[in-house]
Amino acid sequence: MPKDPTQSLFTAKFDLVSDLGPSGLAEDLQADIIALAEKMAAKQRRGGCKTLESYADSVGFLRALDFVLSYQERKRKEQNPPATPIEEED
Repeated sequence: MPKDPTQSLFTAKFDLVSDLGPSGLAEDLQADIIALAEKMAAKQRRGGCKTLESYADSVGFLRALDFVLSYQERKRKEQNPPATPIEEED
């Protein structure tokens, strides 16, 4: 019995459930990431990290979230690199 061609992984078409916002992320995903970062920063401020290792893990986690949230800025800088000044001859 032949397979249904619409069920093939290579021919299947998927629609995005949510559009991407100006940050390059879906708006609901970006809101969740920001809320998670705020929760982790609050945990650090109130002393919720009991060991140096857990504090280092939470700092690394916040840096990773910052990396994700700064995606659009990095992409914009790659597409429009700063102009190099032209040196004037004497």
